[in-house]
Amino acid sequence: MRCYIRVLRISWTKKLTNEEVLEKINFERWLISSLYSRKLTFIGHQLRKGYTLEKRLLLGSVYGKKLGGRPKTRISDSSKEICGFAMVNTERKAKERTGWRQFVQRATTFQQ
Repeated sequence: MRCYIRVLRISWTKKLTNEEVLEKINFERWLISSLYSRKLTFIGHQLRKGYTLEKRLLLGSVYGKKLGGRPKTRISDSSKEICGFAMVNTERKAKERTGWRQFVQRATTFQQ
């Protein structure tokens, strides 16, 4: 962002947001949608496997002593944020590979 601001010769006193600077150069963010796409394809891959430790960790929770502070972000929480539904429904959708690929494509293109 610093390079874009310098190229556009925007003063630091203008206090423009990153989105405003990106609009000025007609640039779309692709990194977040790429990250979401990779995350969902990994989740689909793990859910199509047999009963493994990784699948158990995705679908269930790990028991143990609760740590203090803010809870850790789980991959199931982020998939719920991206997809809009729980991991059980995600597992059902991921069983069909071609349908899952189309779903991932649609879900990540609207995350701009």
